[in-house]
Amino acid sequence: MRKISAFTLLLGGIAAGVCGYFNDSIVYYGFGAVFAIVGILDLISSAFCSKRHSRMKFSATVESELQKIDEMSGLEFEQYAANLLETVGFENVELTVSSHDHGADIIMSRDGVRYAVQCKVYSTRLSNTPVQEITAAREYYGCHVGIVVTNSYFTDSAVELAAANRILLWDRAYIAKLIDENM
Repeated sequence: MRKISAFTLLLGGIAAGVCGYFNDSIVYYGFGAVFAIVGILDLISSAFCSKRHSRMKFSATVESELQKIDEMSGLEFEQYAANLLETVGFENVELTVSSHDHGADIIMSRDGVRYAVQCKVYSTRLSNTPVQEITAAREYYGCHVGIVVTNSYFTDSAVELAAANRILLWDRAYIAKLIDENM
């Protein structure tokens, strides 16, 4: 059985709506609205699903590098992240004193913008705590932007909290992208 594409549904909805307009028929309007809504939802769904599945497809070289990261200690990952961030063009990349870092592991800048970065090596999704910590660290260090970098992913709650506090979240897929573009 052939699936009707979202674009076809969307066009059908528009066409039915136009017919309803010219024929002054509520039935056409109704069909038009249903087709258009289903088409839009299908487009959104397919975009989300393809993005979600694509983030898991890494080259063998990148996958090997991610496996190395997974085995690193927190301090090793902080050093690795600092080196990667310098490679991608950040300046004045400095590791903070690990015992009294106030929530930031790296302080750096680029184009006059100061960044506070927290690095986390986790085998599970990161929750709100790292977002709360980097929010405080951003203020403590007088930075413009806070970033949490991880080899894992984030919970929905962490994503919401980060958005509310203007914190960037760099997950496994983003790290893989940086590695792939700069290896």
